[in-house]
Amino acid sequence: MKGPGKSSRINSDLTLMVINLHAGGYIFDFQDVESRFVCLQDNRSFQAADVQISVAGHCYDQLSKSFKYIYVIDTDSGLKGLMLSNKSFIGDGVN
Repeated sequence: MKGPGKSSRINSDLTLMVINLHAGGYIFDFQDVESRFVCLQDNRSFQAADVQISVAGHCYDQLSKSFKYIYVIDTDSGLKGLMLSNKSFIGDGVN
């Protein structure tokens, strides 16, 4: 029997962070596909030069058993969203 522990707290921290970012207007979900950022809701694709990407947090994802970065993405066209990734985009030439 699994009691309340650190793993459930970490997942709840991740969930709370995503909820707060959604409340702040970051409502779209993005994925890195071949050095482009794709909005999963409407399949629009953006080059790295067309997005501003910032780290919103870093946590351990219990489902994948790996550390994840949570990024906020602001596009030149006004879309704002989130991306969860195990890759670091900071320092790779991305804005």
